[in-house]
Amino acid sequence: MTFAPFGNNDLNPIYDFLKILNLDQIIHFEHAKFLYKVHQNLLPTSIGNYFEPDPFVNQHSYGLRSRSANLPTRIVCHTKYSEKSFQISGLKFWNKIPDEIKNLDTFISFKKSFKKFLLESDDSEDDSIFTQ
Repeated sequence: MTFAPFGNNDLNPIYDFLKILNLDQIIHFEHAKFLYKVHQNLLPTSIGNYFEPDPFVNQHSYGLRSRSANLPTRIVCHTKYSEKSFQISGLKFWNKIPDEIKNLDTFISFKKSFKKFLLESDDSEDDSIFTQ
């Protein structure tokens, strides 16, 4: 670690040279790994059961035209606090990942390609990709 008497040193050139993720990229990387496991059903059953779709959603004992398709419940955010929940932010984050990376067969290949994607994207571009 280096000491900078007049403030923090810019470590991005070092990260780029060593091909190491910075803190924001590490957070995105861990978030993406978890979401990949959710979508591929690779989570342990004790955790994975929280992310399964509810089979009884939108089922009624009486007929409703709008509920006959058995579509998942639409999520509506009324506050900024709810927008930061994992249910909302995770879905938005997953949708911003390129399809060729999301559709990879193995977890190891997903990790390698997503890390490469993060390293190739600029810092300004990286912020615009995964933030609101």
